[in-house]
Amino acid sequence: MRMISKTQLRMALSALNMQSADLAELTGLHKNTIWKANKGKASKQTYAVIELVFREKGVLFGVSDDGREWVAVEVEEDAE
Repeated sequence: MRMISKTQLRMALSALNMQSADLAELTGLHKNTIWKANKGKASKQTYAVIELVFREKGVLFGVSDDGREWVAVEVEEDAE
């Protein structure tokens, strides 16, 4: 399975209207570790933890056939 990229990490943060500090709190990772991930300098394990948290929040990650990375957020419909 492909690991998320630093670009997808940033897109997911933006899509969820989150800051790096919010992600650090949710993942239990230190803010400096999140900073490294934003720069593309984190370990595979770090990206795996971050991706898991984003997926729990409904974030989907992918790459199109032409190589463009994308992020989408599943939205729950309100039960009325």
